[in-house]
Amino acid sequence: LGTMASINLPVKALPFGCTFPNLDNYMFDLVLKTAAPLATVLALQGVRKVLLARHRLAPEGNPETAQRRLDGTSKPMGLIVADLFADLSFFIGFIVYPGASTTIFMFFMGETFGGPGEDGVTVMRFDRSIETGSALYKAFIPYALVMMVLYPIGIPVQYAVMLYRNRNELNELRILEMTIEAEYALAKLEAEGANSEEEAKETMRKADAAYEEGHAAYAQLRSELPTDLRKLTAGYELRVYWFEIFECARKIALVCLPVFFPQGSPGQLIIGLIICFLTYGMYGVYGPYESPNDDLLAQLAQLCIFFSLVASIVTNVYPDE
Repeated sequence: LGTMASINLPVKALPFGCTFPNLDNYMFDLVLKTAAPLATVLALQGVRKVLLARHRLAPEGNPETAQRRLDGTSKPMGLIVADLFADLSFFIGFIVYPGASTTIFMFFMGETFGGPGEDGVTVMRFDRSIETGSALYKAFIPYALVMMVLYPIGIPVQYAVMLYRNRNELNELRILEMTIEAEYALAKLEAEGANSEEEAKETMRKADAAYEEGHAAYAQLRSELPTDLRKLTAGYELRVYWFEIFECARKIALVCLPVFFPQGSPGQLIIGLIICFLTYGMYGVYGPYESPNDDLLAQLAQLCIFFSLVASIVTNVYPDE
């Protein structure tokens, strides 16, 4: 998911500007990056609800359904497609979140030309062909505000509501996960304090068997969570099942906050350094991922970003050296 989150198809790379010259501006980019994913998700969710409704209304005596239940075979094709559409909806929101949020924030960035010989006009920083006082810009202000609510604010709120609604199940699984890990750690300590090597091996053998059995039961219970919830918590230990909300905040801070500063300015770089420092601390304190290697990789990635920003500051201070 982390790899997919970095996908951001540049609209300028698409041939709209050549085919439709009048659409080659920031406003078209804004609509394309926000309305198109939203419409796609709504369409997928609509079809998914229809498929689920048809399955619920299917007669209980349907021979095909009854045969599936007797044979224990896979789910009906309609439910499989419905689950696929749910997955696609989740991934679309996950992928477009950083790029769409950045585009929305860029809408509110203006630049005023008020120097000697200039008329003090204010234009959009990222499309100087559009004045902030023009009818076009004013017409898009309500749209940008709505998209601000739906994307940078709405997606994390949606995740938070989803987690809150399922908090009881998640807390039960969290307690089970922590209990399994604690019992295994305690067994290791008992093995270290054993009177003989054979006793230590026997203790660890029992501990390994109990750990595998408990982990299998835990994995089975976790697989029974709703599809969206499984996707939202995938890869994380459930003691920090909320960590994807922090990831949303990190993306917004790292991608959108620098928009408020001139490109390459010291302020922009310092903001990036602060965000990387705080993120590194969060990864180090919580170790949120199921795999320790993922925790280490996440911390190393933040260090790479941190030192890249430090190098940028140094080259800005000493450009000729």
